[in-house]
Amino acid sequence: MTGKPLRPAPKALRKYAAQLPEHVSLSPDGKTMVLAGMATEWRAPKLIDLGGKEITLRNNAPLDLRSLQFTPDCKNLLGVQWHSVQNWEIATGRELTSFDVLANSPGQINGWFECFAVSPDGKVLAHGESDGTGRCDVSLRDATSGKEMGKINVDRDVQWTRLRFSHDGKTLAIFNGFDFEPKIELFDVAAAKNRTKPKAVLVVDGKLRSDGLQSVVFSPDGKTLLAYCGGRNGPTTVPVFDTTSAKQIGTLALPVTHGGGEFPERAVFSPDGRCVAVDLYDGTVAIIEMAAAKPRRIFGNNPPPPKGFVPPSDVYTSFAFSPDGHLFVQAGADNTVRIWDILTGKELAVFKGHTQPVYTLAYAPDGKTIATVSQDGTGLIWDASKIKRLAWPAKALQAGDLEKAWQTLIEMDAVNAFSAIGDLAAAPKDAAVWIKERVKPAVVVEQKRIDELIGQLDDKQFKVREKANIELLKISERIVPSLDKALTANPTLEVKMRLEDLRGKMTGMVLQGERLRNVRAIEVLERIGTPEARQVLEALAAGAPGALVTTSAQAALHR
Repeated sequence: MTGKPLRPAPKALRKYAAQLPEHVSLSPDGKTMVLAGMATEWRAPKLIDLGGKEITLRNNAPLDLRSLQFTPDCKNLLGVQWHSVQNWEIATGRELTSFDVLANSPGQINGWFECFAVSPDGKVLAHGESDGTGRCDVSLRDATSGKEMGKINVDRDVQWTRLRFSHDGKTLAIFNGFDFEPKIELFDVAAAKNRTKPKAVLVVDGKLRSDGLQSVVFSPDGKTLLAYCGGRNGPTTVPVFDTTSAKQIGTLALPVTHGGGEFPERAVFSPDGRCVAVDLYDGTVAIIEMAAAKPRRIFGNNPPPPKGFVPPSDVYTSFAFSPDGHLFVQAGADNTVRIWDILTGKELAVFKGHTQPVYTLAYAPDGKTIATVSQDGTGLIWDASKIKRLAWPAKALQAGDLEKAWQTLIEMDAVNAFSAIGDLAAAPKDAAVWIKERVKPAVVVEQKRIDELIGQLDDKQFKVREKANIELLKISERIVPSLDKALTANPTLEVKMRLEDLRGKMTGMVLQGERLRNVRAIEVLERIGTPEARQVLEALAAGAPGALVTTSAQAALHR
């Protein structure tokens, strides 16, 4: 690995060195890069065939692009600006269609209008329309033809309304960055024609209101959502919601150092959804394990800032996971692009070619190339195909080593637990057998037995109450409806406290005890990936429906 760029964007782009683009993206097949921005020089997108040819995108009117997205088949490029949508044919640069998204919006909207989103599959465009009175209608359109598919009525100021699709494109989140009472409304995209009310409303904690709700970030499965609240000092906490129950299930506490900036998204989920990478606004990025709400790794450089230093709002860290989730790429103020192996924490490569801070980057979906754009006005394509992840040192674990690693998996210390995951994955045969003997498929429990155990929480004998508590914990989240029913029956204070404690452990983001160890053990099996490990996963996936072990094993098998 030389650390040299695979190839630069055409030299013609270097004449734009005084202005940097705000958007860089790689096509799904990794063969084409597009650069664009709101500065005059970048309003006409630069479409680069990675063979070196620059493709001119022809259009009938000046552009003020705010979003660019390739269609999954890589044949078309969609460009969204504040008043219209363009659809270009990539091979020729020919504009196929162009339609006005504000034809029915008599209200005046200024140039900061950013109320739009394109679904990940490139098929649906969501955009806001204003009637000039503060009311905002969100229209859903076919992104290529412009045909309206549905409309959602929201009582928001369109100027500050933001939209975000879930990864599967089935859910649309609508929120306002400057609400005094921040809330996130979730709408079913398929039902938009007949639905004016959201399927869920997530209320953001009032303590977070002062800095504004900057963005929302969906997990890959769409079941979890981060509400990212920004500001000049960056967020101190990030609330986490369950999108099904519409309840806040946890909070990620972040250290704040010497400032940050107001950016639309500073968090990215790993492909498996187990971790989220969060910008710490000091040149470093934390990889946080969601189940423990603790950092597993921190990547990047963290030079001490000069006394009284206030960073400019346009300098921050860009980062991404590789499509398989094994590598992490980060770039920023030191002009370099760095790639790490996530499991070992080792730096695998340093790409040097930019002369000023890297503004943004993109990892190709096939994992073979990385595109970066710098403040020096250049766009570079890097060959990532030869970057090899490091194998955890293989070793034959003795019984004592297995027991030590197993005990570490139950700890809340995510750093030590992640090392234990690596130790177990390095001994695939021994680890698979060890886990098979200790993690069993969830057993179906009769409702009658659940009711008996809840009743025993009020037993006169402490031992009986404790035993019932432990057994209910083992049954896991399947007992939540029964707990809710018992809480409405006016229980004694001690029983109420036990019921609420059980419910919190069953529904909260942070896992503890055997539940935490079990999901980490399933991660070990997924990382091993041998036929023997998959057999253990298949047995666990066949357990009682809805149990944490069951759903975790099922998700691991489907990835």
